[in-house]
Amino acid sequence: MATLLLDRADLEVRFADGALALYENGTRSQTVPLRLLDRVVIQGARTRLDSTVLLKLAEAGAAILLQSPRMSRRVAIVLGPAHNDAAIRLAQTRQVLDAEFCDAWSRKLVRSKLRHQLRLPVVLACAGSRAQRRVRTSTA
Repeated sequence: MATLLLDRADLEVRFADGALALYENGTRSQTVPLRLLDRVVIQGARTRLDSTVLLKLAEAGAAILLQSPRMSRRVAIVLGPAHNDAAIRLAQTRQVLDAEFCDAWSRKLVRSKLRHQLRLPVVLACAGSRAQRRVRTSTA
């Protein structure tokens, strides 16, 4: 999946044959298939499109971000249909409320951190004195 950035002035976007057709000064300059898009960022001044383009992008699951042409600040976001977001959040909540799972996960996390800390002196010894100095100055 890709992000399409539309940042040219006087650009017109139309929907044609499952793709976005980009027009500059009235002539078709490019087409981009909808199935390739994950995100569309519109930042160009005087970019024209109609609601069909927005609907087709949303149906394809692509998010649309509208930004101010001069200051690059977010003005609006159009999101497509949610993809099992609620089911994922409910499953995450169930896991967090499960005390046995949280205990096992916490033990794994601490064990992993300790293992990596024990490995650091070996890595530094192999890397030489230059790497050791770098670590000492970054932790001081």
